[in-house]
Amino acid sequence: MHVAIIDPQQDDRWDTFVRTHQFGSFYHLSGWANVLVRTFKYKALYFVLEKGRNIIAGIPFMLINSVLTGKRLVSLPRTPYCDPLVKNELESKLILKHVEEITKNENCDYFELKPHFNHKVLEYNGFRRCVPFTNHMLKLDKPPSELWTSFHRSCVRQRVRKAEDFHVKVRVGSTIDDVKIFYRLYRSTCKKHEVPGRPFSFFCNIWQTFLRSHSVFVLIAELNEKPAAAAMVFIFNDVMYYEYLGLKYDLIEFCPGHLLLWTAIQEAYKRNCKYFDFGVTHRDNMGLRSFKKRWGAEESDLSSFYYPDASGYKQVVENSCTHDASKSTILAKSKAFAKVEAARVLTNHFG
Repeated sequence: MHVAIIDPQQDDRWDTFVRTHQFGSFYHLSGWANVLVRTFKYKALYFVLEKGRNIIAGIPFMLINSVLTGKRLVSLPRTPYCDPLVKNELESKLILKHVEEITKNENCDYFELKPHFNHKVLEYNGFRRCVPFTNHMLKLDKPPSELWTSFHRSCVRQRVRKAEDFHVKVRVGSTIDDVKIFYRLYRSTCKKHEVPGRPFSFFCNIWQTFLRSHSVFVLIAELNEKPAAAAMVFIFNDVMYYEYLGLKYDLIEFCPGHLLLWTAIQEAYKRNCKYFDFGVTHRDNMGLRSFKKRWGAEESDLSSFYYPDASGYKQVVENSCTHDASKSTILAKSKAFAKVEAARVLTNHFG
């Protein structure tokens, strides 16, 4: 066995390996690597453990080289989580030893891993661990009619019914114009919550890359034929990923987001998915965490592991995420807007 570095966009073996691995996800696919490279100009360095011509283990990384935020290897940037595709600690150590060498040779500040389910193979001395986020998964082990009765009565079921009473309709988007509708609502939501969000090119590249494989689609909730909520949804193997959402806030009283989410869950069940991934939530966002739990989703921690240590901008980002009531002041909001716009312009430097 030996460790090699491949470009998944050029090596057909990678996707075959991902599709059969226990921890393989949508975010491991070569198409996702293509989206990150095209949108943010990162360099793909996928470390694999080979036995003959077969890939038996692998950990994907992107090299970020920024004059503002430093040089580092991340698995993977702009990605909620990305499990090491290894079966045991031996495979992990063989690959990460090579990653450490490249980190030093490339003069990187650190490398970062963001596992979800397969974090135990990383829990040995030498890593700094932090837990800034949570994830929520709904097990689709019952038909929708039975899942429905498990949802919170007033916070979920009544609001879905309210949307239906007001004749909110949900449709599946099929064109780039539908992606543009989603993005307008998504940008509005990002501004509302004072976060920079992703550029349009990111979603456009996702659409172009995955549309033919039927693994990405847009859901749009409309009130009187006007867009009120929208989401871009991914499917891989037996999981539906509900990571990106947009809302029109002057229509929020009609609960279009609740009906949109319920429609997505039903669609996941129709497509034989076993899990519905509600996406990432910051640990300090108790409101959103409670919202997802009321749909019956199970919460789990999302850890980040750093070697030799996180430094520079990464520590600043982590330390600045805590909600502060002073954000309500005009000055604070002005500063927040300036930070969001700066982050949007300098988006390629982060990850």
